[in-house]
Amino acid sequence: MTAIDGRTKRVTATIGVGRQPEGVAVNTRTHTVYVTNFQDNTVSVINERTSRVTSTIPVGNGPTGVAVNSATNTVYVAVAGGNSLWVINGRTGKVTTTIKVGSNPEAVAVNPVTRTVYVANFGGVSMSVINGRTNTVTTTVQDIEFPQQIAVDTANNTVYIPDDIGRLLVINGATNTRTATIQVGRELEGAAVNPLAGTVYVTDTFDNTISLINTRTNKVTSTFTVGNNLPFAIAANPLISTAYVTNRANNTVSLISN
Repeated sequence: MTAIDGRTKRVTATIGVGRQPEGVAVNTRTHTVYVTNFQDNTVSVINERTSRVTSTIPVGNGPTGVAVNSATNTVYVAVAGGNSLWVINGRTGKVTTTIKVGSNPEAVAVNPVTRTVYVANFGGVSMSVINGRTNTVTTTVQDIEFPQQIAVDTANNTVYIPDDIGRLLVINGATNTRTATIQVGRELEGAAVNPLAGTVYVTDTFDNTISLINTRTNKVTSTFTVGNNLPFAIAANPLISTAYVTNRANNTVSLISN
């Protein structure tokens, strides 16, 4: 895992974790980073201040996505091999329960305000919605072609999920119903939200582009080309209006400001 200083955009440390690290999430309150290691079936726990691995948590076969509810200090890990979501107590590092979800879960996102957890089921062409208080699946949103990332706008209780046929699906977090379908490109992978700017960022691996979408109008406002670099995952820092995009073809990260 590589640590980057957000002010200077320079690599500050390289941290050894397990084999084939997949997902990463941060608890901003405890300054703890969690990394899923797909081949080792583990989660590495890293102290953000020291950049050191403090513990390794065994989970199921093939952990992929990970998300943290910093308010409750709870970690959620999608495990593809068992079609399940593993729930970890961030204070003790212990697995507290596992929840059955759809086929081949790929990504996880949390709304800490409503304590709702969302799981993108890549093989199940669906999204599982989980009550974080009871750890039960409350509903499943269907007709999502091979989803790999989820973005949550906590300010508006809206969920954005891109799919493999170029659609960005807009879900009302209160009703778990689709309110809009935005055709963006041809093969969408990643999504992130800047609630302060009212912007959703979406990556299109097929077209090698990043699209910006206005959350009020659900319209694409601009599109950036990143060359033939296969943009995949994306994350946003609302405080500085910057998005970070991983480019799989040339092992780089692109920075986009708006």
